[in-house]
Amino acid sequence: MSLDEHGNPKGGVRTPYVDVPVTKYSVPNEGAVPLIANPSAYVAKGGQAAANQMCNLSNYQTDFSKDELKKLYGTPKNYRKKVEESVKALEKAGWSLPVYRDFIMADAAKVEF
Repeated sequence: MSLDEHGNPKGGVRTPYVDVPVTKYSVPNEGAVPLIANPSAYVAKGGQAAANQMCNLSNYQTDFSKDELKKLYGTPKNYRKKVEESVKALEKAGWSLPVYRDFIMADAAKVEF
């Protein structure tokens, strides 16, 4: 998989979450060893192999430190401005609907550093 300068996958329809990142999205994930005490029926039946298979369907996140965010964006205000620019570009290109703007901007408003 080809990764961008932040360690996130390139390609596909990118969202503000990867174009203006505050976290690194990583795959593959793997099941806990030993398995958790109360796994799903599928994992209970299939054991570690089933846990790893299910975990490979999802990713995990590693948040950037406050210092990394300051280096990337300077201030939270500048970060939110970049997110808004990304949302507008996606809307203009037809990849995002205006109805999602408020959700994305609410997430950006929660980011502090």
